Amino acid sequence: MAISIQKARVLATKAEFALFRASLPKTLKTLSVAALKRDVARARELRDKYRQLAKKQARVGKEGERTHLKAQMFDETLARFQAGLKAAQGAERAAKAAKKKAARKR
Repeated sequence: MAISIQKARVLATKAEFALFRASLPKTLKTLSVAALKRDVARARELRDKYRQLAKKQARVGKEGERTHLKAQMFDETLARFQAGLKAAQGAERAAKAAKKKAARKR
């Protein structure tokens, strides 16, 4: 089950929510490869943080439902950023190849 925008707004801090929103399809298409790489790293960092925190809470007997939801939210966010990065890098390679091919024809 994907985390909704409304649920993410309740769960996340302002900075975390901004990262979540940047991973949504409309915004994702506008990001550069460098921005996507930066956001992939940040989303991975947050996903790992909340996964570790959820495990720690489980060991001491705490429920940690919000923590599990945040880990899931950043797992989904990371997956969207990685897919966007792969697509952007593919488009960038195709553009470079086309430019190189055009230069050879001259």
